[in-house]
Amino acid sequence: MFYDPSLSVLAMSGSHDLAVDVVLIAPKEFEASSSQRTYREKNFTSFIDRMGHFGFQKDYVRRINEALGLECLATYLRESGLKVAIVNCNLAPMGSRAIADLVAASGARLVGISLIYRPQVAQAIELTQLLPRDVTVAMGGALASFMKHELLSCLPGLDAIVFGEAEETFRAFAASVIAGGEIKGLPGVAFRDGAHVVVTPADKPLDLGLIRAPQRDSLAYLNAVGRAPRIASLYTSRGCMAKCTFCTGKDAYNVERRRTYRFRDPVAVVDEMETLTRSFGTEFFYINDDNFLGYGNKSERRVEKFASEIIARNLNIEFATECRVDGLDRDLLHLLKEAGMVQMLLGLESGSDAVLKRWRKGATAEQNREAVRTVKALGINVEPGFILVDAHTTPDEIAENISFIRETGLDRTPFPTYLINRLSVYPGTEIEQTLTASGVLARSQIAVGMALRDDPGAILREFERLEYRSVEPRVEVFWRGLRQGIEPIEQIIEDVLPTTTGLLLVARDSGDKTRRRLASDCIKQIVKWRRDVGRLILQYIEIGHRSFEEASAAVQLRRFRSALKEMRAEYDRMHLGSGMQDWLAFIESRFA
Repeated sequence: MFYDPSLSVLAMSGSHDLAVDVVLIAPKEFEASSSQRTYREKNFTSFIDRMGHFGFQKDYVRRINEALGLECLATYLRESGLKVAIVNCNLAPMGSRAIADLVAASGARLVGISLIYRPQVAQAIELTQLLPRDVTVAMGGALASFMKHELLSCLPGLDAIVFGEAEETFRAFAASVIAGGEIKGLPGVAFRDGAHVVVTPADKPLDLGLIRAPQRDSLAYLNAVGRAPRIASLYTSRGCMAKCTFCTGKDAYNVERRRTYRFRDPVAVVDEMETLTRSFGTEFFYINDDNFLGYGNKSERRVEKFASEIIARNLNIEFATECRVDGLDRDLLHLLKEAGMVQMLLGLESGSDAVLKRWRKGATAEQNREAVRTVKALGINVEPGFILVDAHTTPDEIAENISFIRETGLDRTPFPTYLINRLSVYPGTEIEQTLTASGVLARSQIAVGMALRDDPGAILREFERLEYRSVEPRVEVFWRGLRQGIEPIEQIIEDVLPTTTGLLLVARDSGDKTRRRLASDCIKQIVKWRRDVGRLILQYIEIGHRSFEEASAAVQLRRFRSALKEMRAEYDRMHLGSGMQDWLAFIESRFA
């Protein structure tokens, strides 16, 4: 096997001093449309610049975008003897022109672009327009898999989409491209053929007992640039058996097949974790499974074995998981906590039974309450998967969510901004079809089966089409006012806290006694500001709900904004003694 992570380090450093067969690209995540992003869509990898602030990294940065799917593909390609470089733009931001120049200089024959969700679309489209035309360009990932016809119809620079579970499929595709062979007989491939798009039958599900571990080029890059990669991602299972109308995850590995749920050998997973701790000093693992705990006794036994194996090896690690609320077992959670589980994303989505039924969530509000109680009672941080608003949300449903948040204390978790989400509509989901049929969404202007056309802008317009207004106008005003109020709070948490706290920590540990004492006092202020911010966010939601009583939508929005501004000013004065900007200016003047 040809494995040289230095190729990816060179590529992500922008060096043209490399020669490879395949370049795999994870586009940078940013919102090119006019949509208001939900918190879950924000670029978690914006924290990369803050990874030098160890205290902030340890407490708040719990995941980075490693482009794990591309690293899985790299294992299989390298086993075939191909030289592969990964360009992960979320760790090493690169412009599309720079990437195109790098590809041209590398002599690569094939470029693979990962397209998992909407924030990656803009750069992915740019790349198809700029990459050399003598290079075969393919896309893969969940979003690409669900937009095969649209992407191939409108992007003349895109040659193929390899869809579904792609380790074996993409290896066969790459071998054929490099050898100058045909791809028409390969499974799981969509391609341009004359004036139309051709889609071959999906490949069979992979046996996860035989699958190889991903290579870790992204972590090698972080090491090379002096950013200790104490965080890594991995998966222990693939698939989901749920039927949620808004989710693509349940079908991401099983496009055009029935849903499946499979899991890896737990000993092999722990072997991978142990290797990463030794190779990179990894201390925290984010487990990317759609439903870590899975279904049935077999899955429960493998999770038990997984936890027991970590404990037996005394790995001294921490990890986070994502789970449904209907699969929690208290004894198993105890064991997982002993093994190092400190955080769990619970797929709650709503505290309203009517909403959960509308989304076919397969759980009740009471199950959600009990799940939060159980996890919090064990001292495990709850990361709330929560959707406050959708196209048909009513004021009564918002009131139910407020009561649910108060009862469960979700505003007192380390992740209160996760409560401010609006349901995102993704292509190929049941909710997209339902909202289009009911007229909430306009119909797509890209007809399946149409002749090919040169119109990359149509893809961005397709995502604009998926932006909706709430059927109840007052709910739309509520949402827009709330998002505008929350945005600066998120910016403080993501951007201001790490740099300011890092500055204060340096001052606290150096200088004269007076300077150290002042720095310590300022640290206490900002810690309290951060710890209590969930209470402020819940009050924002409550003020928004009271705004439904206003005489008109225009008055509602004006008074809602004014009330949020006043509340935020009072919150800052209470915690910092002044407004945030004045407090930051003081810190700058005394410690910069």
